[in-house]
Amino acid sequence: MVTCCSRRPGYAKTTLVKAFAVTLGCSIRRVQFTPDLLPADITGTYVLNPKDGTFSLRAGPIFANVLLADEINRAPAKTQSALLEAMQERAGHDRRRPLRAARSVLRAGHAEPVDLEGTYPLPEAQIDRFLVRVPMGYPNERDEVQMLTFARHHRARTVRRAFGSRRACSFNRSPRVCTSKTICMSTPSRSARFTRNHPRVLLGASPRASLGLLRAAKSHAVLSGRPFVTPDDVRVVAAPVLGHRLI
Repeated sequence: MVTCCSRRPGYAKTTLVKAFAVTLGCSIRRVQFTPDLLPADITGTYVLNPKDGTFSLRAGPIFANVLLADEINRAPAKTQSALLEAMQERAGHDRRRPLRAARSVLRAGHAEPVDLEGTYPLPEAQIDRFLVRVPMGYPNERDEVQMLTFARHHRARTVRRAFGSRRACSFNRSPRVCTSKTICMSTPSRSARFTRNHPRVLLGASPRASLGLLRAAKSHAVLSGRPFVTPDDVRVVAAPVLGHRLI
């Protein structure tokens, strides 16, 4: 699960996630989180079939390949809690509907600044379940001028599909073939324990953060074309994995 954060709207976070989903050939659902959103609007609900008198699950957007949770901290705690089981156990409705049946590959959340009116801070238990945090800032002058020029003289281009959903989901299994020696296994543990004992850190990294750090390091090794993990892989992904978990 990935979160994209910025201090202001208009950074094309939604456009980025949609382009990512189209490139992978995956289905995408977008949920605009508001204070009146209910948990059933995310996970789905059971509907009575009048013909045979049975209940069937009308699946919610959580079962899509890619779920864009826009402005996730505008929803109250009861709605945010509907994501906890899906984020950790990859299941909905008390594990009766596993998310792997939907071949889920990515979930992205966008959090508005907490100081804005009508926002609810995310609890630490939910923040800890986001694997990485990708901060997005302002573009530089050259990129912004190029964006304005392209928008003035060209129509929006359609993103082309590069993979299928089955192949994209197979990428999730690729990091499992990576081997980790004892020295590489101790690097995530040392990094997490360092945050727990640091005097300027009120809440350090949890054991879930150590597991996430190893998973992200394996993914970085696969993207680098190596079937093994090195301490450098852990250092590269340390900030995106641990940064949002610390207080």
